[in-house]
Amino acid sequence: MIDLYTAATPNGHKISIALEELTLPYTVHTLDLAQREQKQPWFLAINPNGRIPAIIDRAAGDFAVFESGAILIYLAEMTGRLLPQDARGRSCVLQWLMFQMGGIGPMMGQANVFFRYLPEKIQPAIDRYQGECRRLFQVLDGRLRDNEFLAGDYSIADIANWAWARTHRWSGIEIDDLANLRRWLKQIRARPAVQQGIATPRRASPHRRPRSTVTPATKRPGSSSREPARWSRWASRRGLAADAGRPSCGQELPFPTNSRTSCEEHMKLFVSPRAPNPRRVLMFIAEKGLQGIETEVVDLSRGDHRAAAFRARSPLSKVPALELDDGRTLGESRAICTYLEGLAPEPNLMGRDFAERAFIEMADRRVELYLFGCIANWIRHCHPGLAPLEQPQFPDFGRSQGEKLREIARWLDGELERQPFIAGARFTIADITAFCAVDFARGLMRFQPGQEGLPHLQAWRDRIAERASASA
Repeated sequence: MIDLYTAATPNGHKISIALEELTLPYTVHTLDLAQREQKQPWFLAINPNGRIPAIIDRAAGDFAVFESGAILIYLAEMTGRLLPQDARGRSCVLQWLMFQMGGIGPMMGQANVFFRYLPEKIQPAIDRYQGECRRLFQVLDGRLRDNEFLAGDYSIADIANWAWARTHRWSGIEIDDLANLRRWLKQIRARPAVQQGIATPRRASPHRRPRSTVTPATKRPGSSSREPARWSRWASRRGLAADAGRPSCGQELPFPTNSRTSCEEHMKLFVSPRAPNPRRVLMFIAEKGLQGIETEVVDLSRGDHRAAAFRARSPLSKVPALELDDGRTLGESRAICTYLEGLAPEPNLMGRDFAERAFIEMADRRVELYLFGCIANWIRHCHPGLAPLEQPQFPDFGRSQGEKLREIARWLDGELERQPFIAGARFTIADITAFCAVDFARGLMRFQPGQEGLPHLQAWRDRIAERASASA
């Protein structure tokens, strides 16, 4: 059994992909890089360098291996797979593995620091490292012109380079003209083991202290307090530890919460101003701290949602719609949020285990079907401003939906009397759905819970309105 200590970064994904490809049993321990768990004494006993990934091979007397390239070689040699046995084939794979370890990884890491992380933009440095990354990608493209994979058969060299090259957009580098590289990226991404590997850190449980017999290192002193206040404020806003210090150019930083999305996926979200369902997704994105998702406005009043170009993405002419990196499009707010939760599990908004997920989904579905649905039906059939979009309108039906709205709102008020949030003790997607529904009714129906004798619903609404995401 292998214990894998990792996070959702390219180097972490290299190992989880390899473990999946080799079908080795392993237990995942996810480290919170933003909280600097990788610098804790218990982890420094495994990897004195304080970086992920690292493994402990329990079957080999708790033997620890760190450095992603060394781990890949160890796993390949242990299984006799993904690394040729003959000297020439082995050398070829190791050459392209070292190409990633000494070139692709460090250069993209530095490009990320200057392009994404530093609060001040140092353009010569950005140009330098993006240019070098681009050159290295051209080398890969040239190699792949006459080769399906980098070193003969699919190998650890492909895994290592792919895990980094797939994040090219996060480094600000486009590869539209590198057809061979794009073919190879797509081909490897289609492998089931690769898909499992890049998902593994996201679905893993938080780490447990290892059962290693290694004596933990002495307590590591905190970082220097002489860092400029500007960096401290910037780091704090992004969830980094207050003593994290400035990043070094060779450091694989914890991406902000959005790293699991922005570094790997180029996505476009189609929205419409003032529409409640797109707001649900935008609020979800804001709660996650996601950045880098492109947005495009669809003007419903102008009929843009019925245009052929948009219908090709959203056959039912509905917003929101999320166009994924591979060209597929997701519709339906809940489905989009589920996808984003998978890409960026923290902060968790949809449940940490099957039981919590079930109760949160129950609350969210009730709000969506009964509260949100009644509000939407009233507005569609009773509000004159919706007449151009909803033909024919049925005012009697709309008024009956308004009565049902108040009935469900009274039930919700009772729920909020005994618990702080819609689904229980903590803020979840159900609160986002309910808040967007209540605010939608507040604007177009003049529905004020406090004036309806619903003090707990009003107090909850006011608390949610104070969250930064409420302005999304």
